[in-house]
Parts: sequence; C-alpha cells; structure tokens
Amino acid sequence: MGVSCWVSAQQNYYKYRVGPTGGATWYHGDLVDKVPQMKHYAGPTYGANLERSFSKTFGLRLEGSKGETAYDARTLNWNDELLTDNPYFNDGLNFQTNFWDASLSVVMYPDNDRWMNDKANIAPYLSLGYGLTNYEVLGNLKDANGNGYDFNLTNVSKDDSYETNLVAETRTHHIPLGLGLKFRVNDRWNLNLETKIKYLLTDDFDNLNVNDANDLPVNINNDFYAYSSASLNYNFGLKKRTIKAPVIVVDRYSKLSLADSVE
Repeated sequence: MGVSCWVSAQQNYYKYRVGPTGGATWYHGDLVDKVPQMKHYAGPTYGANLERSFSKTFGLRLEGSKGETAYDARTLNWNDELLTDNPYFNDGLNFQTNFWDASLSVVMYPDNDRWMNDKANIAPYLSLGYGLTNYEVLGNLKDANGNGYDFNLTNVSKDDSYETNLVAETRTHHIPLGLGLKFRVNDRWNLNLETKIKYLLTDDFDNLNVNDANDLPVNINNDFYAYSSASLNYNFGLKKRTIKAPVIVVDRYSKLSLADSVE
C-alpha cells in the first residue's frame, strides 16, 4: 500500500517577514494642539520594514520611512470654513516638515497562539522601540514673484510652494509606539494595518517652541507625529526546528513517518 502526504508550512514557521509600507503622516504640536478642527495637514509617507521572529509572541523589527507633514494657521475646518479664531491666524504661521526616519522596535503579538494554530486570520500586535528622525522645516511665506504675503488681510491668496527654510536639516531621537492588526492573506503573505506614534525628543518639528514663541500660545510638551500605514509582508526563512514530520499510523503494530513514506 502506498502513502503520500503534503504538509503546508504555516506563517509561524518563518523567521523573517519583509514588505513596503505606505500611508499618511499627521503632526501634533504647538500649532495643531490649539485648533483641533484643522484639516488638510496630513502628508504622504512611504517606507519599508524587516522583522525577525524570535518566538511565537515576540519579534524585532527594523523599519524606515520618508514623508512630509504640514500645517497652516489659515486653515479650514471640516466644513471648509476659514478658521479666523485660530490664535495664530494674524501671524499666518505655516510649515511643511520633510523627514526621513529609522527605528528598531520590539513587536509583541499577545494573541498569536490562535493565529499560529490557524484558528484566526486576524491578530493584533503592539510595538515599542527607539529611532532617529532627520528633518527640515520649510515655510510658505512668499508668492511666485518672491513677494511676502500680507497677513493683515483676512483672505490671502497663497500658492502651494514652501520656499523658505525655517529650520535647517537636523536630527533628533524619537520613541515609536505602534498598534496594529495583521491579516492572513495566505501561507506566505499577510497584510498589516498600523498606526505608529513617534514621540520626538525635540519641540522644533513645527519651528515653534516655548523659548521662541514670545507672546504666542504654545504647549510645553515635545512634538510628535504619527504614521498610519498599510503594508504587505512576505514571510520567508523556514525555522527548521519548528517543522516536524507527522507520524502516520499504518496499523496497530507499526508507524510510518512522512520522511519514510513509501510508494
């Protein structure tokens, strides 16, 4: 009698996963904190990540991203109405921060048992780590002819060019804290949806801090930015010690392992 078997490796059998990420970054700091109805300030961001699994619960992830975020005191609320009560309205404060960052985080999968045993196709996860952010801050202060805007006027027609360097390219540290869901696509692929808050060890991400604000209202906390993203991850690198050939009972007196299967 011939016996043949085929075993598909589950995602928990892989040591590594890698994939691109894409989404948007939004900022929270001295300017946005005062006007919670702001809009049109999230910027496009993309990146990539590589994760190494060390157990069914923990992994170590290296990731990087590049993007932008912006804010304008002459902004609109959700009804597209100009917010003239913005405390920074008459100053016309605005900025666009371009950045790239890299971080190393510990990832924890608290419900990974059900995922690993194919009893769930969705699993939550948390991450915490340490990273570096390189950034520059630009302002939209002049029109296409190089003339400064008159912010004494209520309605100022501005272009979309952030042409003035406000903070030269500089670097700071950040602490990334992430929350996400992973969805099983098949044995090799999973889709991740995640928001990661990156708390900066600086208050200059928006070119405004408590020391140079003069009479402008600011908070005393550091700035942070958050990256909401989707990523498609590929699993690879089999854990050899994880896969064991099943034992097939031929009759009550003998056993046949997959490795010893016969035709």
